[in-house]
Amino acid sequence: MSVQTCQVLSMDASQQAAFMRFFNSMPEKSACTVRIFNRNEYYTLHGADASLAAKEIFKSTSSVKHMTCGQNQLEYVILNQNHYEALLRTLLLNKTYRVEVYCSPNNSSNNWTIEYKASPGNLYQFEDLLFNTKSELQSGIAAIKISGDGKSKIVGVGFVESSNSKMRVAQFPDLDNLSNMECVIQQLAPRELLVSSGMDDKDISAIKQFAEHCGMLVTTRPKNTFKSDDAFVQDMGRLLRLKPGQSDNVAALPEMKLTTATQALSACINFLELVSDNGNFKQFEISEYSSELFVRIDVQTVRAINLKPGVGTSGLGKPHESIVGLLGQAVCTPHGQRLLLKWLQQPLRNIAPLQERLDCVEALNSDLAAMDSLSKDYLKGIPDLQYLARKIHRKKANLQDLYRIYQGVRRLSGVVSLLEGLSNSEKVLSSVKALLLEPLKEKNADMANYVEMVEQTLDIDLASQGEFLIRQEFDDNLKEIQSRRSELKEEMESALFSASRELDLEANKSMKLEYTAQHGFFYRITLKDEKILRGNKKFTIIDTNKAGIRFTNQKLRGLNENYQEASDEYQKTQQEIVQGVVDVAATYSDTINALGDVLATIDVLNSFAVAASSSSEPYCRPLLHPPGSGVLKFKQLRHPCLERQNGVDYVANDAVFDQEKERLVILTGPNMGGKSTYIRSVAAAVVMAQLGAFVPAAEAALSLVDSVLVRIGAGDSMALGVSTFMAEMLETSTILKAATNRSLVVIDELGRGTSTYDGFGLAWAISENIAKDVGCFCLFATHFHELTALAHQVPGVVNRHVVAKTSEGVLTLMYRIKDGPCDQSFGLHVAQMTEFPEQVLQRAAEKQKQLELLHKWVPSEFLTQEDEDKKKGEEMVEEFLENVKALDLDDPEVLCRKLEELQQKISSSDNDFLKTLVDSFVPMQSS
Repeated sequence: MSVQTCQVLSMDASQQAAFMRFFNSMPEKSACTVRIFNRNEYYTLHGADASLAAKEIFKSTSSVKHMTCGQNQLEYVILNQNHYEALLRTLLLNKTYRVEVYCSPNNSSNNWTIEYKASPGNLYQFEDLLFNTKSELQSGIAAIKISGDGKSKIVGVGFVESSNSKMRVAQFPDLDNLSNMECVIQQLAPRELLVSSGMDDKDISAIKQFAEHCGMLVTTRPKNTFKSDDAFVQDMGRLLRLKPGQSDNVAALPEMKLTTATQALSACINFLELVSDNGNFKQFEISEYSSELFVRIDVQTVRAINLKPGVGTSGLGKPHESIVGLLGQAVCTPHGQRLLLKWLQQPLRNIAPLQERLDCVEALNSDLAAMDSLSKDYLKGIPDLQYLARKIHRKKANLQDLYRIYQGVRRLSGVVSLLEGLSNSEKVLSSVKALLLEPLKEKNADMANYVEMVEQTLDIDLASQGEFLIRQEFDDNLKEIQSRRSELKEEMESALFSASRELDLEANKSMKLEYTAQHGFFYRITLKDEKILRGNKKFTIIDTNKAGIRFTNQKLRGLNENYQEASDEYQKTQQEIVQGVVDVAATYSDTINALGDVLATIDVLNSFAVAASSSSEPYCRPLLHPPGSGVLKFKQLRHPCLERQNGVDYVANDAVFDQEKERLVILTGPNMGGKSTYIRSVAAAVVMAQLGAFVPAAEAALSLVDSVLVRIGAGDSMALGVSTFMAEMLETSTILKAATNRSLVVIDELGRGTSTYDGFGLAWAISENIAKDVGCFCLFATHFHELTALAHQVPGVVNRHVVAKTSEGVLTLMYRIKDGPCDQSFGLHVAQMTEFPEQVLQRAAEKQKQLELLHKWVPSEFLTQEDEDKKKGEEMVEEFLENVKALDLDDPEVLCRKLEELQQKISSSDNDFLKTLVDSFVPMQSS
């Protein structure tokens, strides 16, 4: 089906005119929907879709052409099958687009109907195409239903993940800004969100903004699809596979009592059309989802500490780009990638499973050879078992799928031996045994009969060469056809020797007979022997690549055609047998899916171990304490991603907290001094620890937290009409409402979006509230040096600063964290580094001095002569005002004389503060 991209449409003028009329009459679509037209031998896109496809696939618009009807034109671009598949993967897996594929009987120009449709959350119709290559993304879909209004909102979330036949429902009260909803959706991480057309516009806008930050597509569905009536209960009865002990009465399940949530779930089922496919019946499990099991991490936190790569990034990204890229650098399997993303969205709050994960990482990390072999020799060759299990269950599998599973299972004994060979303490190895080894051995034993079945039915030797056939012993007709194939194969071997003699090459060494599913049999020689074929008309070159030159001749071509005909006949004859084998294999689908889960866990934990050992400085195992025990301590902590960047010589720092004495740290210091990196590194290390990973520090101990809430840098939200400052206040308000005394709060540069006094007042009140009322661990980076006074008034507040030195006007950033507040501002030094005009810097220095003398508060340990002058000057001003207040107003002459004396006393003072104050009134007097 391959065609040149420059090929023009095989349509005459009248056909083009008819299609243009049809295209222009189509209903208007959203910009997020792409329409593709299947023309049998190729595909076309038109209008804005054509430009989009040209940019995504060909990286330019030069392939866009035009069809014409009178004065009207319509852009189009042509895609071959490979381009079509690549575009689908880009739109559905990496972007947030919907796709509609149209077809027409006999390729008529005016009778097009939708053949396939898909969206990021509904990939069912494109599963075989999208997932025949390595895929790491989940395709879950969630619907949101909101009942009530204002402060009494109840949010229901329904979630369906077709790839593993899971349904989740969650129902909870929420605030007006839907912060709890964001938390739940962030943890579930669907690819698409469904909202009701009857939902409040403000709520829809908030959901769309959140979804945009997360790279999710929002789809509006009719209001009447959000319902939990008798028909919904009947549908659930068809779809659910009840667990042992569950009531046969679906309506009696506790999950079905969550009315708002089940209404949302109904919308998911309707959108995915699950009931229309009998293969979905009795396959789904339902459970209530509780966000309380996991650490609360909102979208701001994900962005602020680079938990995931940016929206649109394919795969997990690179180690220096995000924490998931770092921890997933050695993940080898698609189910491993999916599990890592799930863990990242759902850090644990339970110490027991975290200790098990850490034990496994420790055991693997202590055996570098086993860790490396696990990745390269075993896991790397295992296919996506969860996808294949789903395909087998739907009876859509073929012999190649069965063989791929067989190949993966054959590797398990090696994985078992490797895990059994790990050495460590008895406690650590008991976790390896419970979490990894025993489940793997159990599933391996369960698959023994599957392996035997494949070996008895499938021709393993041919399968290893890319041909997937039932063993000939199963049927006399198969024997006869296979005999013919063998004879033809022998003739082709003989033809190889004849051709090699003709070309003066050695058969099976310089010249080989090879096979691929696409070309069948052909000859291959190396590139250095290319001159032998030049001008030789007896041979036809098929293609040339780095592996060599593939070619054929008339003799081999005829034999290959006969061989392919015999193979096609073999395929037809074996169809009934194949179906029976697939039916038997389908009984193993649950086991295969569970095996994928176990291998995913091994894959992720092994990648954690690789991340810990591959850093220039080793990671340490964090010592975990129960929630609320008041411990947070990192020695020589580093930022996990920044230290991986080329040319970065990272300076490690301690981060030590104590619930009673040092729970809120006010961090001051110059811009670019490392404040933001330092506070991000603390948040990142806490999340890594509660994933079950080692952390980039020499020593680490922490009490498990219930949430990591970060506010670093806010931007305008034009969609909601929200300014930078308003966005900052909304995020901080959410933090104050969500944080508990078991949380970690990280705030950077709060209050810069308003006046200095407003900003300082807010920063003071917020930090004071966190220190006094919330009582959680908090890092508060600020340029308000006056805020350091809080440490003198509120127990548990301490000052720390990043070290910087100045010498002859040159600023040197040390990137070290020390106790105490910063004793000066370095803003002018930073401006000087950017080569500001000298006169601007001088004037800025003058105004800075005046303002600091007027308004500066300095801790007692940093009092200077200027501060002493200010204090004395303020006392003299206060005395002056008291004397003026006491003057006798009835005698004007005495009043004037006394005022002159008081004024003279002020003017003759050598106090610098008073002089600056008096000078500031001169312009007012002259005016």
